[in-house]
Amino acid sequence: MPRILLLFCFFVLTSISPRVAAAEDLSPQRRQEVRTELTGLLSNLDSDRYEVRQGASVKLEEMAARPELGAFLSAEFQSVLARLDTSFEVRWHLKRLTARLPEAAPQPVAELSDEQIAELIGKLGDDSYTVRLGVTRQLKGLLFRDEYVPRVKTALKAELKRCEEAETILRIKKLLKPFRPAMVAEYWQGRRHLGEQHLIVGVPSQTLNAPRPSHFDRIDDKVAHCVSGVNLSEGEYPVGVAFPHPKQPGAFFHLVNLPTPQRRSQYKRHVETDEAKRLAAISRRTLDRMLSESRELSEAELLMLPQLDPKEVSRFAGQYFLLVEDKPLPVGNTAMDRPSRFGMICRQLAVDGAKEAAPGLLKAIDEGSFLPPTSDAPYHLHWIAALAIANRDPWPEADRWLAGLIGRDDPLVEGYENGPQLGATAAGVLLRRHQGSAKELGLLSVVTPQLARWPIHAYRFPSTEVRDKVQQWWAEKQEPPK
Repeated sequence: MPRILLLFCFFVLTSISPRVAAAEDLSPQRRQEVRTELTGLLSNLDSDRYEVRQGASVKLEEMAARPELGAFLSAEFQSVLARLDTSFEVRWHLKRLTARLPEAAPQPVAELSDEQIAELIGKLGDDSYTVRLGVTRQLKGLLFRDEYVPRVKTALKAELKRCEEAETILRIKKLLKPFRPAMVAEYWQGRRHLGEQHLIVGVPSQTLNAPRPSHFDRIDDKVAHCVSGVNLSEGEYPVGVAFPHPKQPGAFFHLVNLPTPQRRSQYKRHVETDEAKRLAAISRRTLDRMLSESRELSEAELLMLPQLDPKEVSRFAGQYFLLVEDKPLPVGNTAMDRPSRFGMICRQLAVDGAKEAAPGLLKAIDEGSFLPPTSDAPYHLHWIAALAIANRDPWPEADRWLAGLIGRDDPLVEGYENGPQLGATAAGVLLRRHQGSAKELGLLSVVTPQLARWPIHAYRFPSTEVRDKVQQWWAEKQEPPK
């Protein structure tokens, strides 16, 4: 037997899929029984008699319809399809049946030498169609093993230089296509993955009516270099993390490096997974990178935070307040409602912050890390954020913290006559958490345009007597039941 026919012993073509199944559910004895029956049926598919071929086809259909045999048959079919001596008739039937079965789990593949790879590639010009088909299938299987990619690519290019047969040259060029490094530019807005652009690195891609082509000439797992783009200007951009869309405040791009066929296949599966989990993973990588750099965030980055996962932003914020100093934002197009940099983060925490922010936020408050409000941005956003989190997602010590604030008259809004108070609002949160009635105890509800946008009811004490009532109510709540 020619040596090349022995190579199939080294291969079992494996597809990496979210539906990957295992065949270990069958006992060894049952697997052998099915394998023996399968061998006979596959042999009958090559029979000269139509009725024999038809009977084998019907029987295979019946076997493929049995759920308990699905994983085992899938692995067996893939093994047969990887053989160079498998006939066209058998291939046609098995490929049709395989599409209905769960994907076969990857199986160990023996190491191939460069000589064996070259010998395999040399069979792309074989006179037998089934041999060419089997070789192509095996080579495609090797593309999903990253350790083989550079070796197979080198061998294919070497064969391309030597080859003179036009059809074989076309087969080689087709096999070389997946070796080109690729990437994806994802577009996210509203915490949703709304679009993506698949690009070949080094190859400009211009869509209809686009003013410029999208073109990246290099990329690795850390940075990509953009030559031109519809939205991105020339320069380097981070890979694997979110960065602000330059033209749409709040939206962000996420670049993915896909240097090998295996990485491309993995990406296709990845985008089918839960979108919220993907956003959380992107958010964590992005925010961890920001923390590691310990730098001021740009206004565009601050505006991007609401697009990231709320829990990850909360975790980040609690640490970030203790790493850098709060500073004013540069003067923008409007002078109204421009809080400090920390104020921008706290404003988002007030909307959907989680308890993960509490330890760092409260420590930063105690250390006086937040700039005071201004006439253009009069809200004490750090207090509002902490109260909103205590109301929405309280941490274990939240009640004690709220009770400790009841005695304070600090305003939540500067320059607002008869505005909401820190202590009264803390009391309101505490009452709500323990089924008390702010109205019955006499707290006055205060509504301001900005506070109305946040999930918190603000209050003030109309008198010291009302404050005393609340404190008495809480003291009674703490008494052990008689």
